[in-house]
Amino acid sequence: MLNGKRQTPLHVAETGGRHAGFLRQRLGRTSAELLSEAKTLRQRAVEHQDKITNRIGYSKVSDDPIIQARADGGRTRHLQKEIENFTQQAEICEELVQRKATGGP
Repeated sequence: MLNGKRQTPLHVAETGGRHAGFLRQRLGRTSAELLSEAKTLRQRAVEHQDKITNRIGYSKVSDDPIIQARADGGRTRHLQKEIENFTQQAEICEELVQRKATGGP
């Protein structure tokens, strides 16, 4: 939080935090390229949510239900983290486009 506001993923990246490398690689891109990438990232997030909902990629690892539940939980956490990453990266691209539209860098 910054002055009671949520720090955007772009602000976090600009201050050297999470996704700083992702941001550096996108600074020279055009608005059209950034919007296209944001769309792709958001689609990947939807695809990952579909994997959770439809249990795609959840392999049987054990006959022991406790071990199987632990493996399934790990798969779900991994996919949720990927969804979070894709969403934040899409937000960075979209915010960069907004900034360019208002004459920013």
